Amino acid sequence: NLKNGRDINFATASFGHGISITPIELINAVSAIANKGILMRPYILADKIPETIQQIITRGTAGTVTKMIVSAVKKNVAADISNYSVAGKTGTAYIPDFINGGYTDDVINTFVGFAPASDAKFTILIKLDKPAGAPFAGLTVAPAFRSLAQFILNYYNIAPDELGISD
Repeated sequence: NLKNGRDINFATASFGHGISITPIELINAVSAIANKGILMRPYILADKIPETIQQIITRGTAGTVTKMIVSAVKKNVAADISNYSVAGKTGTAYIPDFINGGYTDDVINTFVGFAPASDAKFTILIKLDKPAGAPFAGLTVAPAFRSLAQFILNYYNIAPDELGISD
């Protein structure tokens, strides 16, 4: 809990421990980066009119983070799609042990990303609880993200942006 201001909470949050977030909160945060720093009200129905909430980070900061997570996808080719800039990040979280304290050996794998990174048309979150065999998100959910993203890009005939992203 970062609100209580304890040093240990800030330290563990720096590498992703001690933070609890719902899937809709995560996809909304990443969508704000994809939307040049503008937070939108999340919706699922296609006939809803997008509603801006506020600018939560600058366009420049959103662009910098986008470039960083495009680079992460290029290094983890399991989510990369030829001729498109894809922005995304894996996550592997240990599941808390509420009976004995600490954590279990089980994990939750996530991959959240958007494409094309230069002008995002969609954001996807893939989450897998307790994957068998391969405990790392790069081996489980990143390939699933790639398959779904490739399908969406093809289905909606979204033009490639092989020139990459700009500020």
